[in-house]
Amino acid sequence: MTKDAVVEILESGLVEHPAAVAWRKFAPGFVEPRSIVVLKRRGHSSVYRLEGAGLRGTAVIVKRCGRAAAEIERAVYADILPALPMTALHLYGCQIEDREREGNPPCWLFLEDAAGERYSTLVEEHRSIAGQWLGAMHASAARLYAPTGLPEVGPGHYLGKLRSVAEVIHRSFANPALHAPDFIELEAILVQFAVLESHWEEIAAGCDGMPRTLVHGDLATKNARVRSSRAGASLVVMDWETAGWGAPAIDLAQSVGSALSPDLAAYLSAVAAWWPDALSLIKMAEVGKIFRLIAAANWAVESLASPWVERCMRNLRIYRAAMADSIREAGWGN
Repeated sequence: MTKDAVVEILESGLVEHPAAVAWRKFAPGFVEPRSIVVLKRRGHSSVYRLEGAGLRGTAVIVKRCGRAAAEIERAVYADILPALPMTALHLYGCQIEDREREGNPPCWLFLEDAAGERYSTLVEEHRSIAGQWLGAMHASAARLYAPTGLPEVGPGHYLGKLRSVAEVIHRSFANPALHAPDFIELEAILVQFAVLESHWEEIAAGCDGMPRTLVHGDLATKNARVRSSRAGASLVVMDWETAGWGAPAIDLAQSVGSALSPDLAAYLSAVAAWWPDALSLIKMAEVGKIFRLIAAANWAVESLASPWVERCMRNLRIYRAAMADSIREAGWGN
């Protein structure tokens, strides 16, 4: 069994579980799972592993998410990755839970279990494999026509997120759950964001020279596995709901949060025939770190209006400290 962050393991009432019901409707010759492992359970998305419910007793990953996110993942798994020369998970299929519902009805995705070893940035081989895999993915996808349906994820996308986070922070000042130290922290983040926006042309220029290509957008260690075979070790990447098309700086982010931190030398060896030089690559990775921190803050502030702000504020403090390092390194102030 893959060593995931397990939320819960269910061993009774399995046939009636919504994930098993969805898989039974989709898959002919349904086999009752031995157990259902809850891997993720959030408001917008849930992920389950149905042990023994797949072909020849393999596990099946069943993911429930909004239709918009499901369409992005379906496009990546079914239309893009099979055309590229790298390992990828197999998508068995996708179905809408409620076809009569308007707007963004939930969908079910049915995927091959990634299995393999959990990715670790402390293992140099893992970072090297990630650099080679990512370079091959970016270089080969850049030669495709931009797929319809994938969002644009260039610098403008992250500027929009920056402004959105700032707006949420401004509104949150009326939340009685926040205390004086929280207000000080939030004000400091707003100052940082003002500095970033004043230098946004320079930030955007850091993406110059990069091709428009497939971007994962959330290359965290939890979203990668390293498989071993007779041919050697290979990387598989999952959870493509944040994917888009644009300059892939965010995928190169180094030493921030749980980012894969792919080895840049290995990446360069895979893309050198097309782009860029090593110095440009380092600058792009720095821009990617800024984008990743903005995206992380955008996730965190979703709960800033709630009565339970402790975890949100703890994460925002971490992101602010990391962003302060990036601002100093860029020479934009203290």
